[in-house]
Amino acid sequence: MAESATKSLTSRLSGLNGSTAPVNGGARTQIVIFALSTLGPNGFLATNFPGWRTFRQLIYLGSAAGRPTYEPFAYYGLGVRARLPMWVFVLTNPDAGRRLVDVAHRW
Repeated sequence: MAESATKSLTSRLSGLNGSTAPVNGGARTQIVIFALSTLGPNGFLATNFPGWRTFRQLIYLGSAAGRPTYEPFAYYGLGVRARLPMWVFVLTNPDAGRRLVDVAHRW
């Protein structure tokens, strides 16, 4: 399966169970990565970006890995400074796939 990702600006982030997930920043983006995740509850729950101009906080929202009826995916929430244009890519190379979030700093 080829890896892919989607993103959507939202007013409220929620986990797989529907509970609201707070995140720092003036705007919230939900990112879904359609692949087995190497980051999750054991890797991190949240990380902040002190001193960064645009990113405020990245949080793990849940994963469907291991559920036999679903394609594996992982949810993340990204808090950013404001509602800015952004793109999400999955870069591939022989070693491993990398996920890239490209956000405009000004708009």
